[in-house]
Amino acid sequence: MLVTRAVSSTLFMKLGQNAKAALRMGAIRRIGTASYQHLEKQGAARALSVLTADLDTIVVFFVSLPNLACTAR
Repeated sequence: MLVTRAVSSTLFMKLGQNAKAALRMGAIRRIGTASYQHLEKQGAARALSVLTADLDTIVVFFVSLPNLACTAR
């Protein structure tokens, strides 16, 4: 049981990191193709927030889903 938990935890951590990388690349592409006027309107703080805190929150939720499913019996 301990081995399977360690393996599943490792796999979900890797899956979470891959999802985080894909989400960041998508966000960077969208920010890169946005017009300068739109970026000025939204502000640099918003773009930085999306690239750091928002994506991290999504990944933490995604990685914690298996634990939630196991304890929700």
